[in-house]
Amino acid sequence: MSETQSHAEYWRQFVNAHLTADDAETRGLALDILALAAQLDVLHEADPRWQQVGTGLGQAKQAIETPSAGSAGIARMALAPLLGARAYPGTPVRHSFAYRSIDTGWSRTGEAAVRHSLEAVAETVDLVERTPGLTVLIDNVQALDWAGLDSALARRLHDLVGKGRIIPGSTWVGADQTLASAESLSRQFLAAASWAGELAGGDEVWLNPAGGFSPGYPAIARAAGKQNVLGLATAGWIDGADGTRLVSVQTVRPQTVVELAAETSADLVAYAAVPDVAGLAQRWADLEGRSPRLLPSRPDVAAVSARLGLAETDLATPCELTVPARPGPWAGQRARAWNRRCESLLREAELWSTAATVQRDFPYPDQALDRLWRTVLRLQQPADRAEGADPAAVADADRAYARTVSELETLIATATQALVGAGGAKILLNASPFRERGVAAYAAGRGEPVDDHEVEVAGSHYRLAQGRWAVRLDLAGQLTSARWAGRELLAAAPGLVLVDPADPSRRTPVTEIDKLGNTREHVSVERRFGDSWVGETYRLTDDRLEIQFDIDWHEPAELRFDLPLDLHTTSAATECGFGFVTHPTRATAGDPDATQYPTGRWVHVAETGFGVALANDSTYSHRIQRQGHRTVVSPILLGPADQGRHRLRFALTTGGVDAAIRAGYLLNLGHRIIRGGQDVPPVVEVVGEGVAVEAIKMAADGSGDVIIRLYEACGGRARGSVEVGFLADAIGRCDTLERPIGDPVEGTAHLLDLRPFEVMTLRAYR
Repeated sequence: MSETQSHAEYWRQFVNAHLTADDAETRGLALDILALAAQLDVLHEADPRWQQVGTGLGQAKQAIETPSAGSAGIARMALAPLLGARAYPGTPVRHSFAYRSIDTGWSRTGEAAVRHSLEAVAETVDLVERTPGLTVLIDNVQALDWAGLDSALARRLHDLVGKGRIIPGSTWVGADQTLASAESLSRQFLAAASWAGELAGGDEVWLNPAGGFSPGYPAIARAAGKQNVLGLATAGWIDGADGTRLVSVQTVRPQTVVELAAETSADLVAYAAVPDVAGLAQRWADLEGRSPRLLPSRPDVAAVSARLGLAETDLATPCELTVPARPGPWAGQRARAWNRRCESLLREAELWSTAATVQRDFPYPDQALDRLWRTVLRLQQPADRAEGADPAAVADADRAYARTVSELETLIATATQALVGAGGAKILLNASPFRERGVAAYAAGRGEPVDDHEVEVAGSHYRLAQGRWAVRLDLAGQLTSARWAGRELLAAAPGLVLVDPADPSRRTPVTEIDKLGNTREHVSVERRFGDSWVGETYRLTDDRLEIQFDIDWHEPAELRFDLPLDLHTTSAATECGFGFVTHPTRATAGDPDATQYPTGRWVHVAETGFGVALANDSTYSHRIQRQGHRTVVSPILLGPADQGRHRLRFALTTGGVDAAIRAGYLLNLGHRIIRGGQDVPPVVEVVGEGVAVEAIKMAADGSGDVIIRLYEACGGRARGSVEVGFLADAIGRCDTLERPIGDPVEGTAHLLDLRPFEVMTLRAYR
């Protein structure tokens, strides 16, 4: 090993060591070393620069190892000539900026998150004020909003934001896209814009690659005016489910720039975490050899440069979500169930409050809804997947969600009572995009009587029948048959399975039965195993078989529900943001869980002419695998960290993807029956197959206009129209931030011509 090689190894160990001394000179020395030591990894040994850097690091090493005061300063003097050398002509220039990530999510209590935000924003403001030319991107707008609690800090912050020195992110927080719905991702942009206005992120959006990206995200981001994605380690196009493309600007830490500079012709954007960027970027500037020069810049300028440097190509990487890692005690089933419930209630609260406002002159609770939305959005940040979360933070998040649910239920009750008035009639409120029990979508009425059924006990089994459904359970509590229109859906009896997290091939069926019984409408099964208890409930309703699990979980294992379907298929469809994606169902011998996929509200499998859908109310991951002539759909119910009580609901139905979409909406939104005196006409009527309305709300600017967000849900072309059920002067398109696109059309109707999975937001002017 040469002397220079030994120096390089020494410094690699040095920079990874924990420095107990923390003074300006020592920190500056560490940054100098980072800037030079990484060059040794890419420069050739025959390069004079390699020898010069190695010699300089050797001298610095000798200075540090000589016990004397000021050794750090002496070492820096040895490195100064190397850092001051000018770059060779033609050395590439890389843009650089600072990035500050601030965690305001569930991993801290609410009070601790506020304190942390104030400290982090104050630190960043101080750094920017004393560092000329430094620009910092803060992608957590929630933290910037909390800075308003300190009036002096807020004035300094807004001054720097106005000067472009601190750039607010494009989203309220960086959301976990395996958790957030498409509408929640859209509201992340709207909430950020409501705080920062046109300054929110420019054309760029910063993404955390953990968990991947929803296939609907490019369309969501483009609808908010975003063109470029920062934060990913790769460059190129990324494709959404509907064909929308964003440019991924290769964004790396400065330590990585040297390594990538020799391997790529595409422009790079370097970033560093505050507070290290000020010294680090300066020390990377104008270094010789194959190292790039880092130019202090801004995210928008850097993205434009990178976009121009991106070769024109049709090659693109599709957006994909990844199966969440085994979550910690808060990031698991509890949080996901709370989140799904809150998202559904927010939809209902906005719908019925809007209906009451435009039809009954009801005061729209805009401030309350904005506050509740921001609470839910904040808790959608990617959570620490490790076990051992702060119990106080877990309890605080629980309370925040519980308060949100309670407030939303109150808002819904107040608005719906204003709509239906006093009276004793049973009024069904239908918040789904589909007609239900004779009541139109987004309307309320007396509805049609339900095709009633009774559970029959026939010898060795229970029998449930309704419409074209016939279901049987044996006296061991197993579902032995599920027929629809005479066709058997099951290839074998479904059941609960315990899976060893360390060895997924170790599977233990749960067959113990503690209690079996029935009421007029359902069959219930209770099972005890280990320290846990599971209650299963089976009932037929609205042309679907509903299965409910009530679980008290205390096992160090994963709990699945294996549902073997008598279907032969090579692919399965799962819901994603504003659409769906398909996945292969064949597993590999070396990876039996290769067919485990993140899922939205439903899974659909089909062979030619016949399909089956399984909808869920809070499950975000399924294993879908073809086994011979059958396909097994296995929702992942709970993991080892999900200790405690849970309720999970599923709905089994038949038909095409449209039936799956319907089942997903109805299971999550359901219907409400209240007492009142009058029906409520539809707030919005949609004519045309495959179109689903995701949100109906009053405009954020307080103008009294109504916002309608819809999309093509079935993967085909959709033509039709939208008509509003209230007085409106005109209807026109707008973006996610509710800014007009083109001129509106007079009247109360708007024609639709949608591409597959296309998202459209309309504004009804009143």
